[in-house]
Amino acid sequence: MQALSKRLPIILLTLVLAGSFTGQAGATSVEPILITGEENSNPNCADLGYGDFEVKFDSSPPLPGVGSSETYTDAFGNSITVTRTSDSTFNWTSTIGIDAVIVKAKNANVYVYDPESFGDSGLVTAAGPSGSPQTISHISFCYDYELTVSKTANATYNREWEWSIQKEAVPTLLEMFTGQSKSVTWNITVNKTGYTDSGFQASGSVTVTNNTPLSAGIASIVDTIDGVGVVPLTLTDDGNGDDILSPGEVWIYSYSTSLTDSSSRTNTVTVIDSLGGESVATADIVFGAPVLINDSVTIIDDRTTQTWLLAASDNTVSFEELLDCDDAVETEIGGEIKYGVTNTATIDETKQSAEAFVEIKCYELTVSKTAEGSYVKTHDWNITKTADPIEHNLFNGQEGTSDYSIEVIYGGFVNSDYEVISSITVTNNTPINAQISSIVDIFN
Repeated sequence: MQALSKRLPIILLTLVLAGSFTGQAGATSVEPILITGEENSNPNCADLGYGDFEVKFDSSPPLPGVGSSETYTDAFGNSITVTRTSDSTFNWTSTIGIDAVIVKAKNANVYVYDPESFGDSGLVTAAGPSGSPQTISHISFCYDYELTVSKTANATYNREWEWSIQKEAVPTLLEMFTGQSKSVTWNITVNKTGYTDSGFQASGSVTVTNNTPLSAGIASIVDTIDGVGVVPLTLTDDGNGDDILSPGEVWIYSYSTSLTDSSSRTNTVTVIDSLGGESVATADIVFGAPVLINDSVTIIDDRTTQTWLLAASDNTVSFEELLDCDDAVETEIGGEIKYGVTNTATIDETKQSAEAFVEIKCYELTVSKTAEGSYVKTHDWNITKTADPIEHNLFNGQEGTSDYSIEVIYGGFVNSDYEVISSITVTNNTPINAQISSIVDIFN
């Protein structure tokens, strides 16, 4: 029980009942106690020790006629209603707890209620000399004022969904020639695998209202939950800020406590005021739908800026990516060094992740060539020849002699008709087919 700073001693009221009583059945819930006129000609609540307050239905408020009702209401809205069913019988209801009802004719029938009652039916006067009940003279209601207590109870809990995530690359191997690019499809699959319920919590408020004409303090206030025990209360509003609840004043307490599961329970608060009155209020703790955690999740991926919000189980999302040889990174896969791209997808809320790897193998064609050049070199020469003398006049049989001179002069050369004879050999020493889209041979 929470220790309260505002506490007054409990005043215990001793109920004193004097006289000799014999009962006559009449009410449906309790047996009446007979008080004869010789013992007490007109007993009241104070005489009998039943409560500190009395309302007498006689003239004000009036005793109702047969088949009608009369209601007494005090300044704080507390009411007592009497419904006359015959000259000698009646029913009653009340919004405050009644300790006793005195039904007076010549003698009195006293109906004592322990615990206090808020209504009864079939109450009857004591029998007269003829043995029949007599006509009602007046009816007195005996009661004590108590503080009015009400409470609320709210129940909440969390349901956190669990997920799995898988990542897949299709295909798992890309083979290409340097300069090419090829597409890979990344598939991400997430599934709800179950849930965990937790955070079972009960919370609420207790409102203590002084709907009485008396000032009262709170001697004790205890809030309990079935199967849990005492729950601490916190005073959040103490009305006027003093230790006493003045007439019409309201105090409000709050509470919050953890529970072990979502079972329904009863929450009960008991308030004992400084006048000795006890007030009890209950509220059912019933759990409704849980607060959902990770009912939907966000998927992020390190190879794209796109994200996905997924709420149902067995969800697969995909995206494509073009990769080339420059994207390949040396990676150890299963103890073996490979070149490729690793892609990681993550559930943002739970930080679970999954990876997929696509291997990239890059190839090049083998190219070889020969080149043999040729050209024509043309030389320029000049040749002259002279004779000296160039003419002889002879008779038949005579001989003449001339000297011949030959002169050769080199005039240089000219290159022409350049030509290169070349061959190019392209060999595919790879495991994949290649198509040559162009081949260019350049001379400097």
